[in-house]
Amino acid sequence: MKKPFQKKPKEEEIEAKIKDHEETSLVDPDYNRKKLFKKGVNLMADEKLEDAAVIFEQALRIEPDNIETLMKLGYVRFHLEEYGEALKIYDKILDIDVTNPEAWNLKALVHYEQKNYSKALDAVEKAVESDPTYGMAWYNKACFLSLVNQVPESLEALKRSIEIDVKNARKSIRDKDFTNVKIEEGFKRIVEVVVLESIRQGYHTLGAIVWTTYLDKADALDALRKLLEKGLIVQHEKRDGLSKIPIYDLAADVAEKMGKEERIVWNYKKATTKTNQES
Repeated sequence: MKKPFQKKPKEEEIEAKIKDHEETSLVDPDYNRKKLFKKGVNLMADEKLEDAAVIFEQALRIEPDNIETLMKLGYVRFHLEEYGEALKIYDKILDIDVTNPEAWNLKALVHYEQKNYSKALDAVEKAVESDPTYGMAWYNKACFLSLVNQVPESLEALKRSIEIDVKNARKSIRDKDFTNVKIEEGFKRIVEVVVLESIRQGYHTLGAIVWTTYLDKADALDALRKLLEKGLIVQHEKRDGLSKIPIYDLAADVAEKMGKEERIVWNYKKATTKTNQES
């Protein structure tokens, strides 16, 4: 029997949601900030940066020293090219946590955009001091050093960034910030690392290597020649219709040392050292 004035299922659902919202707000005093933060992130994803900035400002009224929110607001200001405001935000984060590596790195990028490379270097140095395993900060440090023509130091920082994250090797190939170091032998060895990693990932023809690394054909061929000379790779041929195409594979001992989970640069160094000692 249906009771008089019985609540409809839809009304019960709405009431349950209201009750759940009230309970969540009471249990989690940070609920409103988190809600605004999520809204701001969604606006960023939709590339509505000015709207996102307004929302993050609202979230900061609830908790002015929340680093997560400040970081997002700084990022928005940076991409809106409001560099002065972005610097103020990163300085505020560093007042709260002077060893925050991300804030130092982002502050460095603001100075980089302003072409103030000495300040960019100072900031990124603090980033790698705060977190020596921060690969992107090492990469940025390498860029800044190249721009001020400190070539040996730039190469060392770039090698360190690649040891942490091998993807930085491929990224450096097309980065115009490394124009000053690309003629150096040390950078050419980084090109060899990129080619070696491409082969390890299963790209065995010249065309596939060029396609995956963004290298010029001539640079890829030069790297392949050097890797063959060092005994790090082997070459054989595959028939393609009436012609034959070169196929490249890791040398057996190199393939064994470079298991999928190991750092390619470390193994490359060991293999190169071994080859040099034997020759």
